[in-house]
Amino acid sequence: MILNLGNDTAIPTGSVVCIINAQNIGESKDSTAFINGLTKKCTVVHIDKTKETKSIIYAIHDDRHYLYYSIINPATLQKRGNNFTFNDLTEDI
Repeated sequence: MILNLGNDTAIPTGSVVCIINAQNIGESKDSTAFINGLTKKCTVVHIDKTKETKSIIYAIHDDRHYLYYSIINPATLQKRGNNFTFNDLTEDI
């Protein structure tokens, strides 16, 4: 199954490691550190820089690590790809 992240960007649902609510990242030092660490090791893809990021998707496919910044709400992405577990990392990890 394919997960549409917006603006004609899609990834295999099986490659999704987690979906993070971007709105709540700053509320936890651990979540911020997690994203900062991923940013250093992943290819970062901004789906649409002109709109507010609502979700951050960490995925591994084609033997590479990706961090997608999407304008789509994390709950909507969960509904689209109901074959994986939804992780809202708003609490300490």
